[in-house]
Amino acid sequence: MATNLVVRNVDEDLVVALKRQAASHGRSAEAEHREILRAALQRPKSRSLAEVLSSMPNAGEDMDFDCRKKIERRPARVTLSKRDFAALTKVLNSPFKPNPTLKGALAEAAAKVRRT
Repeated sequence: MATNLVVRNVDEDLVVALKRQAASHGRSAEAEHREILRAALQRPKSRSLAEVLSSMPNAGEDMDFDCRKKIERRPARVTLSKRDFAALTKVLNSPFKPNPTLKGALAEAAAKVRRT
């Protein structure tokens, strides 16, 4: 549904700059104004944790990462919201196929998760 929008009391300098920019893009000042508003206010659709994790590329073989020093690890505590825990569970139970290193890290993290 299209709606008209009127902007009053705009400085003349801004109007001139808008018209110049519109001309450089081959548009009317009104079309340029719509494009500026659209670009400033339209945000991309947010993705769930499961979508982000499943879109991650395979970063290499486990051997590529074995050069790191052995670090004494302390037990870590992770607290997830119900929503994030559900997303993690969905990823772990989905056809998502992480490489062995990531799979081990995810299993270790899942074992330490405290449900809230």
